[in-house]
Amino acid sequence: MTHEIDQSKTKARQAQAQVKSTVTALRSRLSPRALTKEAVRSVGTRLTDSASDAVETVKSRPALTIGIVAGTALLLFRKPIIGAVKRLTKETKHDG
Repeated sequence: MTHEIDQSKTKARQAQAQVKSTVTALRSRLSPRALTKEAVRSVGTRLTDSASDAVETVKSRPALTIGIVAGTALLLFRKPIIGAVKRLTKETKHDG
């Protein structure tokens, strides 16, 4: 009977040590610093993958890329472009 109790106590200590080890590992993995590092690594990987995909798309469809860039530029600079066109049309009316 004493031998069984000793075995049970040993198993209980081993289980307790395993639980403590697991809790310690979880605490280190779930610390704010560890979570931040993992998030930064994950975002960096995704950005790298996205950049690679973008480069492949540009290489495979250069005309489409040029069209998108030109359209975006026109959209972003529409006010200065409209102002320049208005000035040119005013000058053309006065000259003619």
